[in-house]
Amino acid sequence: MCSSLRFQGATKFLKPYQDKCYKFYVQPRSKRQYWEAQRECKKNKGNLAMPKTEEMNKFLADSLLQYGEKEEVFIGLDDMERERQFKWKDGSELMKPKFYENFNKGTGIFRKRGGQNRDCVTLDPLSNKWQDIDCRRNIIQRLTGYRKAKSFVCEYGDDNDKDKDVPDSTRSTTNDPGNNKQTGDGSSFANSTAINKDEKHITSPPFANDDNKQNDSFNEEPYNRGILDNFPRPPTPEEPTWMKVFRWTLLLILAASQLYTRMIFHH
Repeated sequence: MCSSLRFQGATKFLKPYQDKCYKFYVQPRSKRQYWEAQRECKKNKGNLAMPKTEEMNKFLADSLLQYGEKEEVFIGLDDMERERQFKWKDGSELMKPKFYENFNKGTGIFRKRGGQNRDCVTLDPLSNKWQDIDCRRNIIQRLTGYRKAKSFVCEYGDDNDKDKDVPDSTRSTTNDPGNNKQTGDGSSFANSTAINKDEKHITSPPFANDDNKQNDSFNEEPYNRGILDNFPRPPTPEEPTWMKVFRWTLLLILAASQLYTRMIFHH
């Protein structure tokens, strides 16, 4: 399968398994946030890896360790649409007859309370277990430019070409993903997410090696954009020095205020 794909550059991070091909993004500069990682896979007609069997899960974990990756990586499973109802990136539901799951105890489908913002799922190669995490960015992370980026694995095969999943670029909201879900009892969290399934998603040629376009597409979160994401955008200008100083100054003020508050409570 991997040999039939058009790929420019090093192929040492490509591995075949059964009838699919997997690309491991484990280099420091290739780490992405969850929706960025999925968009990178979609760009080449793939999805984030979907370990639906114990054997496949073990293959991914073993391969990650072979590449020297010991931290959690994103996989193609989340519950962004409805709380605790996890779906794979090909549109299939996790909780189906004879399903396979590998969540750590007290996480994911076993989480009894909380977890409204823990929408994304990671695979820990050391334990072979899954963990649901908060993959959004809070205000401090936005001010400092910090991104909760992780390594990830893309899965390519005939099933992925069907593009069952709604492209990320067709989602539109003013907030991060994970704010607009329904709970198990049918109630909704604040802020609605509009998903237009009629919009056509334009993808790049398979394994197009265009670093400039790739880096440009990661400058903003797709949920804050829309259909314009499908068209070329001018390069984002470098952030002014005064803005960097302002962000870090504000961060220090916030940190100092938290420390002062804790000191008062301790006394």
